Amino acid sequence: MTIWLLLWLIIPVFAVENNNCKEPQEMYWLLNNTLARTERNLVLKELKAQEKIWVDCGLIKDSTYAKVLHEIGRNYWLRNDLDSAIKYTLRAIDLNLQKRPQTQRKNLCNSYFNLGIIYAKKGEIEKSVDAFEKSISIGSNYPDKIYIVSKVYKQMASVFFYQGDFDKTVLAGEKGYEIARGVGDHKLMSESLIEKAQALIELNRLNEAEIALNQVIKLSDEYFDHLGAAHSLYAEVSKKQGRYNQAISHFNKSFTYFEKADFPYGCGQALLNQGNLFVVELNDYDRAVQNYKRAMDYFYWPEERAIVYESIAKAKLKQGLLEEAMEISQQALNEYVVGFNDQNWFSNPKAEAIKPIVDKTGLLSIVIQKGDILLEHFKKDLSKKDKLNAALATNMLADSMIDYMRFEHSEEGSKLFWRQKTREMYERAIEASYLAGNREKAFHFLEKSKAVLLADRLNELGATHLLSETDRQKELDLRGKVTEWQNKLESADDSTIASIRGKLFAAQQQLETFIKSLEKTNPLYYAYKYDNKVPSVGDLRGSILKDGQTFLSYFVGDSAVYGLAIGPVKTVFKRMDLEEYNLLTSTFQRLISDRNTQNSNFGEYLRVSSALYKLLITPFEIPEGARVIISPDGSFLPFSALSRSDSHPDFLVNHYAISYTYSAVVLGKLQRKRTGSWIFPGFFGMAPVHFATSLNQAPLSGSDQVLRNIDRYFFRSRIAAGRDASRAEFVNSSPGYRIVQLFTHASADSSGSIPTLFFADSTLRLNELSLPRKPLTELLILSACQTGVGKNQRGEGVFSLARGFAALGIPSVLTTLWSVENEPVYHITQNLYDQISDDLPLDIALQKAQKQWLQTASRHGQLPYAWAGMVIVGNTEPVGTGIPPMAMYASIGLLLVIALGTGYRRSRK
Repeated sequence: MTIWLLLWLIIPVFAVENNNCKEPQEMYWLLNNTLARTERNLVLKELKAQEKIWVDCGLIKDSTYAKVLHEIGRNYWLRNDLDSAIKYTLRAIDLNLQKRPQTQRKNLCNSYFNLGIIYAKKGEIEKSVDAFEKSISIGSNYPDKIYIVSKVYKQMASVFFYQGDFDKTVLAGEKGYEIARGVGDHKLMSESLIEKAQALIELNRLNEAEIALNQVIKLSDEYFDHLGAAHSLYAEVSKKQGRYNQAISHFNKSFTYFEKADFPYGCGQALLNQGNLFVVELNDYDRAVQNYKRAMDYFYWPEERAIVYESIAKAKLKQGLLEEAMEISQQALNEYVVGFNDQNWFSNPKAEAIKPIVDKTGLLSIVIQKGDILLEHFKKDLSKKDKLNAALATNMLADSMIDYMRFEHSEEGSKLFWRQKTREMYERAIEASYLAGNREKAFHFLEKSKAVLLADRLNELGATHLLSETDRQKELDLRGKVTEWQNKLESADDSTIASIRGKLFAAQQQLETFIKSLEKTNPLYYAYKYDNKVPSVGDLRGSILKDGQTFLSYFVGDSAVYGLAIGPVKTVFKRMDLEEYNLLTSTFQRLISDRNTQNSNFGEYLRVSSALYKLLITPFEIPEGARVIISPDGSFLPFSALSRSDSHPDFLVNHYAISYTYSAVVLGKLQRKRTGSWIFPGFFGMAPVHFATSLNQAPLSGSDQVLRNIDRYFFRSRIAAGRDASRAEFVNSSPGYRIVQLFTHASADSSGSIPTLFFADSTLRLNELSLPRKPLTELLILSACQTGVGKNQRGEGVFSLARGFAALGIPSVLTTLWSVENEPVYHITQNLYDQISDDLPLDIALQKAQKQWLQTASRHGQLPYAWAGMVIVGNTEPVGTGIPPMAMYASIGLLLVIALGTGYRRSRK
């Protein structure tokens, strides 16, 4: 009786459970009904109940079950439970990755899209972009997923923008727009154009931005939020153009449209940006504060409020209200950085806490401004050393953030943008170091203010050498594809530009994905590539400077010029007058680079060059006969041509052996390779002499004969003269020789046109410089005009042909600073090889070669224009020409005689 009673009680329970189980088709309709009709706050609960039914009833885990998991992940994301969102989204992905009839691969497009957004919100940008790329790769194969692909590109553009990678934002936005146009979705077209336009504004490409914004307005009659964004961005364009009333009008329209769209964040952003206009451009602090207070009412997230606090702090700083500015600036930091809550002015968050933040641009602005406020505090009361030290510590934090952002960027345009944008921070950091008398910090900030991208490129080269031959070749091929599309983009017309940009973006993503995979699988590669350490002053003296060399580095700011000389024992740090520097250097550049001007104004030349000597050299107490390495800020000045006397020529070439470097960090990375035989170092020389008619270049008569004269110093050599001096011959043959000599023409200027080398048949431009294999070259002598000239990218340096070859890992380049003349170039170059053959350091070899020219030249030939345009950049250690051919032939003859004699004696025995 008891057993039957127990069964009677249990059976209904099984029946109830069984009644909850449904067929897969029923579960499909149940899911759709839940998503369509259930209130948002109840959706997650119902989806979790459906997941339980699948598991309890043992239903086949098909695409519907994957969608349940996908939607659970999506709802966790909307609740900001990102870890749970990732967990369920990955489960949905794992299920659809299984090649089973019940699953649908195309649904991976949606799940990877969501996963990319979730990772971006977590600050895991690499994972985010990887997920987006997988979504694109899968979705591109299914016509009904093309719409999602367009949304992915739009979202990628947004991620790139918050990273500050504006070039990639433009390309991704453009790609999203093209796909959206293909499916006829005006809303998505407009969204992609907005992403593109805001990046173009940051890059100062205002005409292109206006074209994109006009398209947004045409597409957005019914989308008030898009119209609000368009007018907000139009206001930024007007502000940059100096049309402030027009900017105010656009901000007001923007606010009105965002209000109609019921979009609080947009309303707050319009008010915030208008407030910034009142502060920065119009000095109207009352109206600015009114805007800021109103903006705060529209912002919900802490980082949004933090940006408002930062703007208020800027207004207080400009008004000289430093105490208030500092308190508000610290409040901004506390709001922005999760887990940081410290009211002490001297406290900063750790760099590690900042690294995962997605939108570093806003936070960087807060950190930089805090450093500025602390510095101004100290300058107001010089007894407050604690504020000066705090300013330096804050500058170091900003410097770390700049490194993080640089490593997140892949496009040179974006990197250069941030080099220019952060230059003011480095100037104030150097000023703080000067006021603190801290030469070590000054050296650090001087180094981080110049040629950082070149150092990064050399890191990449070094890291590449740790790869297998297969991986190395693949990277070379992918980089070549990127360069190919970049070159095609330069000559593209309106009908092809969008297509080419799309292909360029795809090529860049392929390269970046491959590089990221190498970083994950090869720890040594990763460590080498991201080595951004600046040597200490002691390290510089101990391992980089040779034989008592003095390192002299300059920084030209907006308020002063700084110089730091690090000698064998003494370090001297000076601040110089900016106005005097600008006047003297502009006059000197005008006089040095034109023979007739220099000749007819030689008295003025002596006065100006002597004044420059007294400004730039005398204060640093450099002893007579010293070897000096100069790290300039921007264009190279021919220091050897400065005169110690203002009444008669007393050029520095007679007193110092001078060389140049882009930075101490770069110099440390450009060490001698010592590959191949030191006995037979190898020489490759080129002299086209005559050029293809289409190149429109004058012949270089006699250059082939000079090349043959130089060839006598080498036992192993290769000469390409006349028609043999082709571009292909240079690219294919030059990497195999230790010393490479090139007598040719080159063109370059400071306007931004691409520096170009000329060969007998064609040209090689700076952006095309690449070699098919790792070069053995240790010294490249570019006996051509203006090979050290190019556009000065402020915050990074001059992008010249010489720098381009340094970026290939060639440690020493002899380059020219203006349109040099044939006769002095030929003679000085031959004299130089005389000195090199004696194993002299390259700076001393060039000094002696130029002094020999001065001793024999006519009065006209002694003008600095004739001889001072040739400078050595990079490593100055001896290269040597090996054993001379005649000595080698004599040695071989002697060995033959000995061998024959030995053979004869043996035969006699």
